[in-house]
This record gives sequence, structure tokens and C-alpha cells, in this order.
Amino acid sequence: MFYVYRLRYSSETALNTALLSRGVLVDNSEFGIQNGSNTLSVVRLGTLVDVPATYNEDGSEDVAATYISGYHCDIKVKEELTFSSTNSIIPNNPRHGIKWAEDAVNL
Repeated sequence: MFYVYRLRYSSETALNTALLSRGVLVDNSEFGIQNGSNTLSVVRLGTLVDVPATYNEDGSEDVAATYISGYHCDIKVKEELTFSSTNSIIPNNPRHGIKWAEDAVNL
């Protein structure tokens, strides 16, 4: 069994701190930051576009894009973890499919 978490933190640094503190990532002095032994995948989505920009026929931007706040990441791990309700989210419009997480417990 494995668990999938969709996360949002204020920055990539804040996300890395949270993942390191839970063992999702480990800091290996020889190879740098790597996935922990119970980590199957880390999908870094970064900043997400909420409403795409629109452009006129000349290619000039008419309306600028708007963005969803925070730095977004999906993880798949072999153990249940705890994240605050602020950081563990259920997106209304997922940015990528969940095929990679079939048969997972989505938390």
C-alpha cells in the first residue's frame, strides 16, 4: 500500500524543510538531497497558473495570467504521514493525472 499527498507550501524552501523533516527527502552528504527509503515519487509542480493569460492576434498580452498561491508538490510514499490541513490540499482542478498513483490511499 502507498499514500499520495498533494501539498502546497509558501515556498520551495518551506516544502523542502517539511519533506526533509518527515524523511520524504534525505540529505546525503555524498550525493545531496535524495528521496528517502519510503518515498516512491516526488512531483514538483511549483507555481500553478489559475487563469491563463490571453493574447490578441498580434501576440500581445491582453490579460495577464493569475496564479494560485504557494509552491505545489505531489508525493507518493509507503507510509502514512501527517501534514497540516493548510498544506495538504484537495485540488478542484488537478494539474496532472493521478494514473501514477492508482491503488493509492489519497490523503
